[in-house]
Amino acid sequence: MPAVTQYHARSDAIFTRFISGDPVGEVNKATIASFDQFQADLGQAGASAAATAQAGDAMVRAQAAQGVAAAMIGTQPRTTTTNCVATGNTVSCNGTR
Repeated sequence: MPAVTQYHARSDAIFTRFISGDPVGEVNKATIASFDQFQADLGQAGASAAATAQAGDAMVRAQAAQGVAAAMIGTQPRTTTTNCVATGNTVSCNGTR
């Protein structure tokens, strides 16, 4: 994606300015301007890219939820047969698979 590549190139140039001794205030202004330009570049790329990213994030979250649900199901004991015995006023039950 060209916008990301350009943003990284600007960030590298700003970092070079910082380590070469430019005043911190000037470097901060350049950083803010670079980020604003990055946001504008992304806005020009269209809403479809953002929609695609959101759909991808939703899919990742859904897959993670399915994985958690499957893991929880795997850790839950499953009883298929329950044996109960009445002794006087007491009922004792145990489950077997």
